[in-house]
Amino acid sequence: MQEKGKGLYFYSYTKGSGKTKLISSIANALIKQYSVDLIFITGEDLLNEIKGTFGKDSRQSTSEMIKIFRVIKVLVIDDFGIEAGENGANDWVERTFTSILNDRLEAKLVTIFSSNIKIDDLDQYYKSGRLSSRVKEMAPEIPMPEESVRVRKADYENTKLEELLYE
Repeated sequence: MQEKGKGLYFYSYTKGSGKTKLISSIANALIKQYSVDLIFITGEDLLNEIKGTFGKDSRQSTSEMIKIFRVIKVLVIDDFGIEAGENGANDWVERTFTSILNDRLEAKLVTIFSSNIKIDDLDQYYKSGRLSSRVKEMAPEIPMPEESVRVRKADYENTKLEELLYE
């Protein structure tokens, strides 16, 4: 996958289905086993890091910050697509992601995504369609279970605590 520059795109409409835990485990394994240079960040935080360079007091230029995301060996983007909001991404958000992902695609760098949105449905939030086609070329889409592991785990833990309390 590294030779072809292919990543992975995990999605589930259900929040708490284990997407973040899975991509965190993959990222940790890549670092531990292969000492890979890697950034793990949410889509929203990635944009906030770039926006943080807009002020005159910033120690880093916007282009330097964007370059970090363009050239890192492995980029793991958690919750990709939520930054677009219900009304869709603004032009700056779409251009920024398209630019970063296009450079990563051309350089055959691995990008791993988690999302609550199928790749084809990204076009509802990113209107140009340029982003979804790049993501589709970068990573196969892998559906996650449509059940909340987080809720199931919480229910189990709470039941155990209740048993202790009512002994």
